[in-house]
Amino acid sequence: MADEKTVELKTVKIPNPVTVKKFAEILNLSVSAVITELMKNGIMATINEEIDFDTASIIAQDLGYKTEEDLDVVEGEAITLEKLIDICMFCLLELQL
Repeated sequence: MADEKTVELKTVKIPNPVTVKKFAEILNLSVSAVITELMKNGIMATINEEIDFDTASIIAQDLGYKTEEDLDVVEGEAITLEKLIDICMFCLLELQL
């Protein structure tokens, strides 16, 4: 009978979009580690480039993280129509639960 080890993945909130530098800070990894993982997935990005949530989520999962989209709006931050729609969809899903 083999012992089963359960690995609990750390959950991180990722804004959409996020720069590679900020993404590395969120994951507490070096920028080079994040860029290396992006390159393994066929994505060429520099430290200051933005990546979307879906891309960041895939990379984070490859690195052993569970992800959630950060839908918080900071006071004074401009809100895009896309982000407003995401927030509304999130609220609707929460109401259905």
